[in-house]
Amino acid sequence: MIKHTLLVPFFFSALPAYAGLTSITAGYDFTDYSGEHGNRNLAYAELVAKVENATLLFNLSQGRRDYETEHFNATRGQGAVWYKWNNWLTT
Repeated sequence: MIKHTLLVPFFFSALPAYAGLTSITAGYDFTDYSGEHGNRNLAYAELVAKVENATLLFNLSQGRRDYETEHFNATRGQGAVWYKWNNWLTT
């Protein structure tokens, strides 16, 4: 889990130097399910930046679910772009 989380700074360093960072958020979530339903570990990082009239959002998360003798791993990356054309139109 830690090896995957260490990749996050490299992912976010790909932004151009002129991008104005609005926020950087990182977190960790642990859920221990009742009974013998196992547990879940989730680490994530999110970055929001402004470039001229655009707002960029990048999110990277990695999780592991342990259930009895089975283990499941997943990684997800996503992004979104909003562009403000004028005071009345944003896409």
